[in-house]
Amino acid sequence: MTKFIINGLGWVYLVVVLDWYTKKIVCYSISLTGKTNDWLDALNKAINNEFLSGIRGKCLLIVSENSSQPTSRSFIQYIK
Repeated sequence: MTKFIINGLGWVYLVVVLDWYTKKIVCYSISLTGKTNDWLDALNKAINNEFLSGIRGKCLLIVSENSSQPTSRSFIQYIK
């Protein structure tokens, strides 16, 4: 996640889901809050876009920074 400021709007948060191997941006989420739900929204869209038949039986490694969003209970529950 990164944040930037837009005059007249305030802080805007960008969550990017990146394929670490190809460096392809799989999905992103833009919001005014930067909360865990924004991270989950981006991750859910990325999984649905890249794994049309589901991820069961596939090795999916999630790497993130150690900020409060990806270490929250709801985020950890989701990725389990």
